[in-house]
Amino acid sequence: MAIRDTAPRGVNRAAYQKRIDEITGCADGRPLIKLIWCPDEFRWMPHRLGTNPPGYTFPVFCTGRNADGEFQAPKRWGLLQRLEWEQFGPTWEAIRYKNHKGAIWDLKGPCPSEKYVELKLLTDHNGKCCPCLFECKCEGFCEGIYVEPDGNLMNWIRRVAWESKHDPDVDPFADVRFFEAKHAQREVKDTHDRVFEKDRIETEAFDREAVDLFLRSPSTVRAAAVSAKTKVPQGFKKQKGSRLYLPN
Repeated sequence: MAIRDTAPRGVNRAAYQKRIDEITGCADGRPLIKLIWCPDEFRWMPHRLGTNPPGYTFPVFCTGRNADGEFQAPKRWGLLQRLEWEQFGPTWEAIRYKNHKGAIWDLKGPCPSEKYVELKLLTDHNGKCCPCLFECKCEGFCEGIYVEPDGNLMNWIRRVAWESKHDPDVDPFADVRFFEAKHAQREVKDTHDRVFEKDRIETEAFDREAVDLFLRSPSTVRAAAVSAKTKVPQGFKKQKGSRLYLPN
């Protein structure tokens, strides 16, 4: 069972969230980007059917297990990004269950009315915590140096919001089953046709290995997912699922 930690005192989370909402706007009164203390946020823990579901006990930005064998999140601030129901609801049940080594696993749990996904971990890297500077590019996962929300973070959010709102292919309320990024398709039609089959094969291979990797090391799955994103050819855009997205 994951352990809940208390966020550090001295950070006015409500004030920062208000500033974020002023930059990005809200949807149905809910933030599009949510400032969180990572150890306090959890998502669905995959489980084998026939066993008691642990529920929402898997920490966001999970770094692996602690000395007691419990999954843990870094003691860092982070940002979550809202997805509209149209971007995940219609296909939820179709990808909820997976067959792994003869057993059926529930990877996603019941379909929620709203969903937030990991957007950014607030941290810094100085070459001592890992070989990286400023931004971690390690194959594994380094939680880096503790930093607090500040004006630089607000500027980052402002830039991401501006780029997203000016991207003609971002439509947070389009049904994911029928969405077409027409602008991106015009730009990369030839490239897309050439790499489509290769991308499909790689995606299927990653999906087959995902559960096994998760059981061994959740952080490995996360790193593999990030690595998979880098295989998209230059200029090829994928729908991000919200009006806000993490730029290249």
